[in-house]
Amino acid sequence: MSLYILDAYSVIELETMVLANKRVTLYAALTAEVAAGRLTFPDAVLAECRELGEGEVATIWLMGVAGSRQQATFPGSTPMTLLAKVPDLLIEDDPGEQSQIAVACLAAAKAEAGLAPTVVSEDAGFGGDRITLGEACATLAIPCSDLRSYLDGLGLAPCLN
Repeated sequence: MSLYILDAYSVIELETMVLANKRVTLYAALTAEVAAGRLTFPDAVLAECRELGEGEVATIWLMGVAGSRQQATFPGSTPMTLLAKVPDLLIEDDPGEQSQIAVACLAAAKAEAGLAPTVVSEDAGFGGDRITLGEACATLAIPCSDLRSYLDGLGLAPCLN
């Protein structure tokens, strides 16, 4: 089964990417993907979006579908195993930036469980020593897609700017 895992940057990017008159169509399609178990996100993404995008439609949608998620957890030992492979994904002095680790952990755990996860990320990097989530996924041999490509694959291109 294919499983797509959203990062916080993708959720926040939805705000600028979706046409205002197509929001209902886009969010209904994404809600169906969550309900079917094909789209998920870890709790850390929800927490980061609440902090960064409070009141935005995408964050409200995320909060609304959080209880419907499947495949949203990973074993507690996963972060240490993951950070041994991609230590530069961690920013020790910025606890607000740790959702990327949770996304990578979730993807790694689901790949190990035999699923076919793809991370959906708009993490462009912001300088410093942290690698992007896409770079971490490449190291971990986990596919990574940008948000537009993921939405296009769902047939939602007409909903986008």
